[in-house]
Amino acid sequence: MTTEAERRRKYRDSAVLIESGRVLSPQFEQLVAWFSGAQVEILRNLMQYARQRDGWVSEYESSTYLMPDDADWNDIDSIIADLEKKLMGNDNVIWGYGGSVGDELIVDSAIAGTNTLTFATPSVGTVLVVNNIACVSTGAVVTQVNIDAYVAGKIRILKRGPYPVANETFDWTGKLVLAHGDHVRVQFKGCNAGLYLAAYIVGSRMDV
Repeated sequence: MTTEAERRRKYRDSAVLIESGRVLSPQFEQLVAWFSGAQVEILRNLMQYARQRDGWVSEYESSTYLMPDDADWNDIDSIIADLEKKLMGNDNVIWGYGGSVGDELIVDSAIAGTNTLTFATPSVGTVLVVNNIACVSTGAVVTQVNIDAYVAGKIRILKRGPYPVANETFDWTGKLVLAHGDHVRVQFKGCNAGLYLAAYIVGSRMDV
């Protein structure tokens, strides 16, 4: 067990101290953040300093400071290990921006009843971050429009409702992450035969 005397360190002019309390009791439980490739490289290199216990402070004193005690350091060490795993190439976390995506599906002459427009699944090695899904019809849809996503084999209802007015857009806005095997489906229900139908999807492709 590390004693208090062993935990005490003198301040160094060049040292940057990380407050253990801010890490053990963070402002956010979970956070989604986007980094450039250069920023990720900086974070990866900074991780070597995170492993140095004397770079952490649990209590400030006038001329010295206390490093975290053994229990806190064990928790911090576990947090560091998890962060290293994310930063050092975890395919589920490190994504490279692959460009914007805009896709369109059109039915020139609808059949009477239900018409379903299904967007292609992302290719292997990519994910699609969807920000907007929209659809339009040249005529009234007598029941409703369904905008759904199928993620990991389960349906996710994004937006459903009666179609507003002919030629008026019915859309969903938010954030949806699709991997290979997932897809978005737009259904026009109760259509009159011969209607023009269109659906659009906008987002970003990420290489994983």
